[in-house]
Amino acid sequence: MLLVRNPGINKMWPAGAAAVVVTLMLDVTLVNLNAFQFNSAANAYKGVPIFYIIANFANGMLLARFVPVKGFLKLLFTVGFAVIFLFVEWAAIRLGYFQYINWSLLHSLGLNIIGFIVVLWAADLLDLRRLNPWY
Repeated sequence: MLLVRNPGINKMWPAGAAAVVVTLMLDVTLVNLNAFQFNSAANAYKGVPIFYIIANFANGMLLARFVPVKGFLKLLFTVGFAVIFLFVEWAAIRLGYFQYINWSLLHSLGLNIIGFIVVLWAADLLDLRRLNPWY
């Protein structure tokens, strides 16, 4: 959490909450549609592991903290973070924590970009990023 220190969790938590809502909406729906599944869903909410949901709370805060507010860098960082998230997903597949059923890495990349855009839109709507160092 040191990366979220300034402006701090007390300011950035709504971005984390937005990330949790986006995660639940997208991943629960896609698990129900048999697009993919989590293999270790013992501690899960509707097929999505609780730890994954909690981790996305922190991811949302970090995303809102580090992605620039406007300009070309905003697009570059959003796509860059989506690609990094895709590599984490690929590693989870290779380790057997996650598997595609009717899904692909390309689908995930598109979904990651859309999800990140929604989280960033919510952060901007709530004016969470005015203390962003890239502003």
